[in-house]
Amino acid sequence: MKMTDDMGIIYQRYYGDLYRFCISMCNSPDLAEDICHETFYKALKSTKTYDGDCKVISWLCQIAKNTYISYLKAER
Repeated sequence: MKMTDDMGIIYQRYYGDLYRFCISMCNSPDLAEDICHETFYKALKSTKTYDGDCKVISWLCQIAKNTYISYLKAER
């Protein structure tokens, strides 16, 4: 799969699942939405790092988790 060509489809397919994952981490709808958008931005920038060894949603959730951890560190 060529990720850059399919990112719109990936966004439509996985946004809801990713949003629910983010809500479960942060309990804030606004922050969850921000993390989701940042996650898709980071995924688009790093499509070359996706090697297909895991499911796309797993890859996105890992990016989201790291994004949230970075947010928490910055808030300290």
